[in-house]
Amino acid sequence: MNGVSDGWARFAYLVTEQILQIQACMPTTIKTGLNGAMAGALATIPMSAVMLGAQRVGLMGRQPPEAIAQRALDAANTEPTTTATKALAAALHFAFGAAAGTAFALLNRDEPSRPLAVAKGVGFGLALYAASYGGWIPATGLLPAPQHDRKGRQPSMAAAHVVYGAALALLLSRDD
Repeated sequence: MNGVSDGWARFAYLVTEQILQIQACMPTTIKTGLNGAMAGALATIPMSAVMLGAQRVGLMGRQPPEAIAQRALDAANTEPTTTATKALAAALHFAFGAAAGTAFALLNRDEPSRPLAVAKGVGFGLALYAASYGGWIPATGLLPAPQHDRKGRQPSMAAAHVVYGAALALLLSRDD
């Protein structure tokens, strides 16, 4: 690994260790929510890889988190640098992933077998995609509705959400 990857891995390890220490003295619901938030943030990494790959081959155009970040910055009457916009986009994307992970964890406490957990995660990811890209994102004017969007973005985003849901479920499932 290179120095940047090693640094992020070390950072993730330290944050995880701190959270585990805090969790030791918390009620089950809070632990479940925190586990979901951690898993959701981590599941955003492979999801983002799918999105970046789709962008690299010309399917995406502008990344949806960047469009959302730009809208937020425009509302604040700021003219940020590209770096600031991308940083805010990443922060918002990981925060949304963490929030969605919390919801999934709190809604799915039954601890099914790993294949069933992954199926539920994929379903959750697709439901999240549908609610976002067929709901609040076009309703706010951030991106067009799926039928009016660029041809490759919607299948790419659906695939990214499948990856998110599967990764989320795997991170939260127990290895029996």
